[in-house]
Amino acid sequence: MMNYIKKSLRQMSYVSRWLVTELFEEHREFTLKADHSKGQVNDWLTYGPEIHQFPGRKEYIKNRKPVSQIPANVLNAYAGKRIEPENLKWSLYTPFEEKEVMFEGFWSEPTVLSAWAYNEIEASEEMTALFEIATSGGLEIWINNKKIHETVPFTRNELSFEKIRIPLNKGTNKCYIYFDDLAERDTQMAFQMRYLDEPELGVQVPIGAVRKEKVEHAEYLLKYAYFPYDCYKRGPLTLNFEMPAQHHFKIDTIFKVERCEPVYSSFNLDPGNENIPFGMVKHFHMGFQKVTVTIYADSIKMSRDFTVQIFPDKYLHTAAVLSDLKERKKRSLEMVAAHGEPNVHRALAMFSEGNSDFTTLQMLENDIDTVVNKTDCSDFSIVMYYQLIKMNREKNFLPQGIKEKLKSAILNYRYWYDEPGNDVMWFYSENHALMFHTSELLMGQLYPEETFQNANITGEEHYQRGYSRLIEWFKRFFREGLSEWHSSAYIPINVIGLLQIYEHSKDSTLKALAKKALNLIFYWLNKNSYKGYLTCSQGRVYEKELKGHYNTQTTHLMWIVNKEGNINYSGLGSVALALSAYTPENLDVKENENFTFENNQGTGLEAHVYTHKTNDGMLSSVLNYRPDRSGYQEHVIQASFGAEENVWINHPGEEVKRGNKRPSYWAGNGTLPNVVQYQGLAIIDFNIKESSEISYTHAYTPLYLFDEHEVTSHGLFLKKDTGWLALFAKNGVSLTKRGMDAYREVISEGKDNIWIMRLGNEQEYESFEEFKILMKQAMGEFNWEKLKFQDPIYKDITYHQNILTVQGKPQLYPTKGIEGTTRCE
Repeated sequence: MMNYIKKSLRQMSYVSRWLVTELFEEHREFTLKADHSKGQVNDWLTYGPEIHQFPGRKEYIKNRKPVSQIPANVLNAYAGKRIEPENLKWSLYTPFEEKEVMFEGFWSEPTVLSAWAYNEIEASEEMTALFEIATSGGLEIWINNKKIHETVPFTRNELSFEKIRIPLNKGTNKCYIYFDDLAERDTQMAFQMRYLDEPELGVQVPIGAVRKEKVEHAEYLLKYAYFPYDCYKRGPLTLNFEMPAQHHFKIDTIFKVERCEPVYSSFNLDPGNENIPFGMVKHFHMGFQKVTVTIYADSIKMSRDFTVQIFPDKYLHTAAVLSDLKERKKRSLEMVAAHGEPNVHRALAMFSEGNSDFTTLQMLENDIDTVVNKTDCSDFSIVMYYQLIKMNREKNFLPQGIKEKLKSAILNYRYWYDEPGNDVMWFYSENHALMFHTSELLMGQLYPEETFQNANITGEEHYQRGYSRLIEWFKRFFREGLSEWHSSAYIPINVIGLLQIYEHSKDSTLKALAKKALNLIFYWLNKNSYKGYLTCSQGRVYEKELKGHYNTQTTHLMWIVNKEGNINYSGLGSVALALSAYTPENLDVKENENFTFENNQGTGLEAHVYTHKTNDGMLSSVLNYRPDRSGYQEHVIQASFGAEENVWINHPGEEVKRGNKRPSYWAGNGTLPNVVQYQGLAIIDFNIKESSEISYTHAYTPLYLFDEHEVTSHGLFLKKDTGWLALFAKNGVSLTKRGMDAYREVISEGKDNIWIMRLGNEQEYESFEEFKILMKQAMGEFNWEKLKFQDPIYKDITYHQNILTVQGKPQLYPTKGIEGTTRCE
């Protein structure tokens, strides 16, 4: 007996019910010459990543052959059916918030991806129906075993739309879709169908003998499942369901911290169970975890991704007894040696502790393999190989075989995009550029007389190339700072490169430039961190940084140099710092802080970062930055009260809750707002593009972390210790009460919207209650069309035509330069 999941299909609705095969993957070798890309480092942040197109993509598109007919092993699809000889399965695609069918991930080598999708369209009469289709790669459509359409835009990670007419017979119409793409680094292979005609249709997918009630209940459980908290520091970890399970299910889970090995577990979910008990926090690896939960309804499986930060609280206060910088560096190496990511950084920490056992050597060999294969981000490893070889010459812990493999990897590496190579390494952001240039310099310095086979030049020639490229990098840095300003994800990578130059370059000019750059970076970190956590506006950010401050690399760096924040497992930056003789200068750490720091960074110094910090809280933004333009990973506004107690606003770049697009649901902006700020007051003005399908903005508001909260129809109030926040939206707010963002999100509908954030504290107001009363009075006077009101402290406030005026004085924000200025309040 064949059962079906059935849904109606009305005009302007998306075809969201499909069966999909698992991915067909094929590593592809391309005969590539040097890539003489016209785009310069950081240009992609202005013009988009596609200005640096992988040359193999052109070759793949040119040689791609369309599918002439549906393969026999794909026909007669139903959920759970195996596809042989590939040993793949047909699976039920569960859309949740998605409108498209998507496979996404990160491929470090060029890989051809393809898959099939299937459903059955029910029509009450014979017709030619109008659909809008979209794909980011290639798309071929069969109706009733007849190929009716093919499109091959290959617009990488961007859907390309067109309208087509699909002939439908009366009754059941079998629809097969083949879609493919070339994966390179972050890849979303996707297609989408939307029905544009009037007669209502039906869509069904066959699920074999499995009862549809069981399948639909499994989907419901996943849709509204949630972690009660975004961070766990102690006790049991559970994933809760909105209602008890009504059937028996098998559950598989994968916990994955970036750059660490995944951890697999299985559970039985019995009727009446209300959660999945994963165990005690102390048994998990610390880190920001991506948690993939798969539910099996007999032969049918469906999966969903969740996220949670894990950080055992015993590591929160380890700096208190380590007042000496050398002691903290030693403790940092011990921490990474015990808990770090399995790469050369952890291996160096272990070697420094005298540990060169089989496990450590195997970890190093695996790391060298990434350099041999030229996988993306292998530059984060090879940059440390000079230090590795130098340490080995002192301690002699490497077997001869590994030494030979290490040298061969160095001599055959691709050090810049103008060299030949069949790889998808990314060269064009400032952090990667610094890694490649530093590696080229140091490896050339290490082997000056050797021939480096990939470029067919000597080490000395590589040294000279690396030297000149680094001089240009430093010129740009001291002129523009970092285009990825204050990025918690990428500042530590820059720190790695700068420390290797400072420690190991034979050139005194480069050493001096590296030290000057390091001092400036740690100065920025100090000014823009709150309690040791980098919670300011940032040029590039991911959800793992926004919600994972205990575990971010900058937190570890700040712990080493400032005794603030906390130690953690992260080795990127921290190992290089702990092994170095470098000590930051002029950090200007004060017990009591009440100041505003402003500086400019980026091309043309266009990113004007404004950070207002007090002992009670911090408000940070980037001012007037590309308003109304499409965003990427820019984090434009945030209020901070601690590692977890943070509030920010954005326009989602996708509706998938834990997706990987850039921008994503919580990180970056689909459309950038105009932001203005004066001390503890910020106005965030959204004018979202009409073409955007996401017609709302939202704020991250983890209510459970605050001492008090009050949600009103137009905003909310939050209290944490002596720091307070008022948040208002012109279009009002609604509190999310279901699913993975329950009670940690407020949504404001509308593409034209204005938000207001206002910090307060007990120095300005007698009590939190007075703060609320006075801010509500001010809110009652708002004229949102030409925003004008009386702030209880700042008095006359107006915002009109993107200009903020305080007490009659326009805030014009003159350029402050990369070093910036500090104004005590």
